Amino acid sequence: MASKQLILFFGGLALFAVLLTFGANFFLRRIHVEPPQPFTPLPISSGGSQESDDGGMFQIQKGTVDRRPVRYGPDGFSPRTIAIHESDDLGCLITVINQSDAPLKVGASPHDPAGDPGANYGEIAPGKAGVLDVRYSGLTEIMLHNHASPAHEFVVTYGPGCD
Repeated sequence: MASKQLILFFGGLALFAVLLTFGANFFLRRIHVEPPQPFTPLPISSGGSQESDDGGMFQIQKGTVDRRPVRYGPDGFSPRTIAIHESDDLGCLITVINQSDAPLKVGASPHDPAGDPGANYGEIAPGKAGVLDVRYSGLTEIMLHNHASPAHEFVVTYGPGCD
């Protein structure tokens, strides 16, 4: 008698599992999910200026001005520390202006001759500027450097909305 009850119990359990599987499959197929949109980078604005208007601001595109660019010259980066906030002109992005005579490749510290950790920001030509997103999940600040001169470093601290 106990074995008959055991067979009925496990048979009922198996039937329940089968019904649950088919029922879940039936309802999940009815849910319409849009495919993810492909990533498209922001277009490069032709209306931007690479020149500083008054030495204190850098115009990225018409109507958008970064009042706190990081400049790179023979003595390294200036300022050496910058805090970014979601409410800044460019939000959590930073502008790096290359005022040196050589291309500038910004990398995350610590320096690795084979390739720095983090994103590849490409090179910034002499006299040009680059807009970088230097946020990394789980960090509150990051140290960046010139890949060609690793001793030239600056720190970006993530403020409200950028962490």
